[in-house]
Amino acid sequence: MAPHPGTLHTAITSFPLTPTFGNRTSIKFARRGINVIKLYAGNPDLNAGAPGTAGNWKAFLDYCYNGGNKPVYVVMFSYTQGGVIAQGGTGLNIYIRQYDALVKSTIKHPAVFGYLVGNEIFVGVTQNPQFWTNFGTLINAAQGAGISQGQNPFLMTAINDEFTPQTSWPAIKLGEQSGKLRNLDSWCINIYRGSEFGGSGNSVFTQYLALMNSFQTPTRKPLILGEWGTPHTTRPIGIYGQSSR
Repeated sequence: MAPHPGTLHTAITSFPLTPTFGNRTSIKFARRGINVIKLYAGNPDLNAGAPGTAGNWKAFLDYCYNGGNKPVYVVMFSYTQGGVIAQGGTGLNIYIRQYDALVKSTIKHPAVFGYLVGNEIFVGVTQNPQFWTNFGTLINAAQGAGISQGQNPFLMTAINDEFTPQTSWPAIKLGEQSGKLRNLDSWCINIYRGSEFGGSGNSVFTQYLALMNSFQTPTRKPLILGEWGTPHTTRPIGIYGQSSR
């Protein structure tokens, strides 16, 4: 797995990982100074292959790494749903199997930055203690898969930007308070507050630091912006969370 590449200049992508299209796109990313991309699909049952092989992702990952010359690092991903995780049973076991295969297959590839476990899956489940227990089990399984290959995977999860001054980000707060996410390395927030990420008085960075410091044992998990941009909205400038008109 790749070491931390320093300053992250990220892009979000769902392009098909074909040798022609995916490789050509990764070159364009590198030329623009982007050094990390996040995938939106994975299907380990189809693509993982044997541990250490990188499976059907190998050609794409090789091209992204480019022999270490201006590499584009990759956040790997497999699709999950919060409700399925909360329910447990067969659905959760499928997710565990898929992340086990994904991590074992790719963790030794130098282009792999880490693994996203869940993208915007928390709506409707954050108040359910069983969800956090099961989600912690999934995170632990992904971490164990990496350890079995002699590597410690960098594990992330991404939430919607549901910040309010009263509740902060409920998913982060309740997830950390659950005590089940010790092997989760980073929280990602998908944020659409404009070019300054909220700017003065509404900075996501200031708000995240305050939340981390608010816990009984202050938490030092890094913040990664999983997505960002400017929404198409009539929301008043500088008042994030206020209803659009």
